[in-house]
Amino acid sequence: MEPLSALSLASSVVQLVDFSIKVVTNSREIYKSAEGASNAHSFLSNATGNLSELSATLLDELGNNYLINKKTNWLRAKFEKEDVDDREQKAEKVVDEKVQKAKKAADKQLADLARQSRKVAAALQSKLDSLKRTPNGGKWDALQTSFRIIFEQGEIDTLVAELNSIQKQIDTALLISLRCVMEPVESTGSKPMSRQKKELLGSLHDQSHQALEEFRMTEFSHTFHSAVDMDIEERFCEMMLARLFFADMPERYEAIPKAHRDTFEWMLTEDPAMASTNTWDDFPKWLSNTSGSNLYWIAGKPGSGKSTLMRYLYDHITTAKFSTWNGDDPVVKAGFFFWNSGTVMQMSRMGLLQTLLHGALRADKEALLQIFNHRWLQYVAFAGGRHPLSWSELREAFEKLIAEPRGRKRYFFMIDGLDEFDGDHKELVDLVTSAAAKPHVKVCVASRPWLVFADRFEHRPKLFLEQLTERDIRKYVGDAFQGNRHYKRLIELEPDRAASLQTEITTRAAGVFLWVRLVVQSLLDGLSDGDRMSNLFARFESLPRELEALYDRLLWSLDEAYFKDACQLIRLVMSVERPLLLELWFADDDDCTSTMGLHPRFSSPIEVKNRMETMHRRILARCKCFLEIEDFCDSTMPGYWLSKKSQVRFFHRTARDFLQSPEMRETILDGTGHDLFDTERRWANAYMGIIKTVHQSENNTDKYFIMCIEYALRVEKRTGITPTSYLDEVGRAATRISEGYHQLSIIEDFGGASFRKHLPFRSFMDFAVWCNLVGYVKASADSVSKDTLLHAAPFKNGVLSNGRVHDLITSHAPTLYKAMTSDRALLKTVLSDALGARRKEARRTKWKVARNRWFT
Repeated sequence: MEPLSALSLASSVVQLVDFSIKVVTNSREIYKSAEGASNAHSFLSNATGNLSELSATLLDELGNNYLINKKTNWLRAKFEKEDVDDREQKAEKVVDEKVQKAKKAADKQLADLARQSRKVAAALQSKLDSLKRTPNGGKWDALQTSFRIIFEQGEIDTLVAELNSIQKQIDTALLISLRCVMEPVESTGSKPMSRQKKELLGSLHDQSHQALEEFRMTEFSHTFHSAVDMDIEERFCEMMLARLFFADMPERYEAIPKAHRDTFEWMLTEDPAMASTNTWDDFPKWLSNTSGSNLYWIAGKPGSGKSTLMRYLYDHITTAKFSTWNGDDPVVKAGFFFWNSGTVMQMSRMGLLQTLLHGALRADKEALLQIFNHRWLQYVAFAGGRHPLSWSELREAFEKLIAEPRGRKRYFFMIDGLDEFDGDHKELVDLVTSAAAKPHVKVCVASRPWLVFADRFEHRPKLFLEQLTERDIRKYVGDAFQGNRHYKRLIELEPDRAASLQTEITTRAAGVFLWVRLVVQSLLDGLSDGDRMSNLFARFESLPRELEALYDRLLWSLDEAYFKDACQLIRLVMSVERPLLLELWFADDDDCTSTMGLHPRFSSPIEVKNRMETMHRRILARCKCFLEIEDFCDSTMPGYWLSKKSQVRFFHRTARDFLQSPEMRETILDGTGHDLFDTERRWANAYMGIIKTVHQSENNTDKYFIMCIEYALRVEKRTGITPTSYLDEVGRAATRISEGYHQLSIIEDFGGASFRKHLPFRSFMDFAVWCNLVGYVKASADSVSKDTLLHAAPFKNGVLSNGRVHDLITSHAPTLYKAMTSDRALLKTVLSDALGARRKEARRTKWKVARNRWFT
């Protein structure tokens, strides 16, 4: 195998073996201690989690090496088939046959040690898993008893002996494998080679003439284990960055429209015309200033383009813009875009600090290790430091980050939408101003001109956006009209009136870009309908000057035949966070049970494309000024069907706020018949349709399976009636799509595959018991067989483990999460009663058979 591959594989083996030995040592200490069950449970959680991760890494390394060796053998076979001259030309590139044979034997020994270590670790993990499933496992006496049984059986001593044997052989096996390749090695992968690995491979190359017994084995082992330590640091940093990251972190930034061509350029250039005005503090000068305030406030009316400007600045500000402020020091840039139409994390203080820390630390391993040193020490000691992040810890970490320059670094933070924060705005202002008080930190913020911000930012560098965008608005209006062929024809007929219309729009906009977009769209619609210039002026004059009044006018100007459809679509999008276009197509079906009778069959690309195109046109015709698609693409590519690019969202925050006002909310409810329009049943129907008809990735299958159950539980909670037929159909659909529950990847994360090796999930009843779906179990217990109930009963103690599915449920399925984490006493009673009734029925049946046989 390649030198770097051998190093990576050996490093993975050493990490797994060393940690396994630590597990055994700590197990003995916990067994002998009197500290109680809490430490034991923490130990078991960390141990099993890390063993699982290390085993998975080792398996990946083995798989990668298998593929590399397979490719190498194929190339060698290809060369051997070529003529003699070609073989001679390539002889220098092929290692001597004897060396290849020795290398193959060394590689085999290294791979065998890897497999052996993984096997031992799996056995150890199995023992720990049995402890986690101890009856009354929450009690210390029960855990101590289980620990004692395991150690008294002597199996642990056997595992330790095997681990020690692997530990003694791994260094020698690696050395032999590496010395078969004498050429200097450069890093060819996506990750740079560490200094320790370069030194290790360099020393092997320099001393390749020495015999193995003459080689300084101690020095080799020291350098190799230093490289292993670096790999452990890398794993910790990856874990911490994963803790800081959350799924929706980049979504708000990506959802903000990019600035129109040639607009906002004045913010970063020395524009004499803009510099001569007294309405703003020069932004480029602020970036490079070494004195004065390090906080810049961008204020603006709703819809004035603040977020678009902030994205433009985030994309275009380079280190060179800071000039004298940073000198030769690098500038670390991080940004956060609040969004109160998004998820909890997108409008919370936790989301803010996790995003800023992630952006500042993702390329600075040294700083990450220092800032989260307490977790690093726990991780090194025994794979700890995995607990969830808290606000206090994040605040402390952020303060450490900006406390003093680390390695001559400067920090530049951009925070958009302070007014969209869902907490105490004064607390947020305090956080921002305290950060900007550091001489090596600059902060640019944007918000509406609310008093809470004006009072604190009044005497700092600032601008009011609506006072500075007249030229940009004029540019946008001109480009929008010039791109319309009907308008070009009118310009030729009435050039003066055409220019006058553009000027009127720019003047009346008062700096509100969003108002301009809506007005221009309305006028372009008129052009498509054949309006003359006089008609355009009349239409323009009829449009209100205030944004809210304009929304009201646009809503009531909808075609009367489409008003009900528009209200239904708005309610569907309000009830689900940024649904996908294809999901909305199924939810828009008036028959809430339309997917129940569908036979699971993946639709063709043309069928899916037609559905999405139809839904897109319905949105355009019914609510184009209120809803929009992230990035509509008329594509048959499966990767687009369920991608975030097809998300349906509100046109702007102001549009959503308008529709959610008490008056408009009542109007929309009236338009849909209030409770007659059941959004929960419609979404349940939609997710069933996706499962049955759309080919998707494993992760998406899990997501839609979860969402079907989530909305069934919401219906049950609201109506008091369990939709058993719907849940039965979900189970059947999942079985058909995944060819059995054991192939549904969600089951392994839930624990079905590891709960009992001989007891995988076999029916939806197993899953319902595991998830504590009491209503379903109670309603279905009489209709399923006794064998089905007996098979499901062992899952009654199921626990949702941390991992991908845990994150999916906590973020998308709160009702299901609540059910899974609730007390299971009622479930156990229902199961006991159902099984008791079956036993009584069986006894009665036996008695009837016996009575008929002997007494008739």
